[in-house]
Amino acid sequence: MTADKKSITALIIDDDQMVADMLGQILQDAGLNTIITFDGKSAIKLYLDKKPDIIFSDFLMPEINGVMVLKAIKALNAKIPIVLFTGYYNQLMDELKGEIVKPDRILRKPFIQVEKIHDLIREFFPGYEIDA
Repeated sequence: MTADKKSITALIIDDDQMVADMLGQILQDAGLNTIITFDGKSAIKLYLDKKPDIIFSDFLMPEINGVMVLKAIKALNAKIPIVLFTGYYNQLMDELKGEIVKPDRILRKPFIQVEKIHDLIREFFPGYEIDA
């Protein structure tokens, strides 16, 4: 199945605007549409309103962290790919212990390797051709 570029939308969640914008630019350069938000609460609302195809979420955020976002959205749609990213890998692994719902992938910050992100897009959307 070939994915239509116009139909792929990524929701990006990070309380650090610079990181969110950087990831958004990488995904836009690859031909994806992006929606950016800076907190977990608005992310869940945006998911319900916009129905993105993939979600990239920071782990550590105030109030509703990435694991909480993961559980809330996977409860609504178990098949949506969710990628958590973090500079606190060990803390994320500790929080995920015993959880039934897990992220589809984990990226470590800083994710300067654009090709890793492109590989994730190709993995989740077979046949998708990256513009970059």
